Amino acid sequence: MRRLAVHPCALGSVCCHFGFVEGLRYFLKNVSRVQNTLEFIVNVNGLPLTKSTTDQFWPNLCCLRNCGKLDPFPVGVFYGQCKALDANIFLEPFVAELKEALEQGALIEGKVVNVEISAIVCDAPAKSYNMSIKGTYRLL
Repeated sequence: MRRLAVHPCALGSVCCHFGFVEGLRYFLKNVSRVQNTLEFIVNVNGLPLTKSTTDQFWPNLCCLRNCGKLDPFPVGVFYGQCKALDANIFLEPFVAELKEALEQGALIEGKVVNVEISAIVCDAPAKSYNMSIKGTYRLL
């Protein structure tokens, strides 16, 4: 059973961290042979829920690149009436877990496997938001 860490981020918004390693384990249940090194792609992007409200949904998705199928799995999600004032609030649990997995590996089915970031994919507005820069060159 997956444990969810749901916490309020700001007024009227919530963040939920599903877990990177937990997502890997769930995703790899149906893979016959797990490789020694798993390469993955990270995507964080926002989308409006409806045209009539300002509600936004910011999923944090990962996708294994070298496992034969490219189905994404959710790692975390932010929901609010506007973007989180600071992307670090939403991304902090993912970054902490990812840092540990990159340094020590991830325990999958009793075996420690190495993980590597292959790519981080975002459109220009999401990239600028996630990197806390305004426009192309200005810091927020």
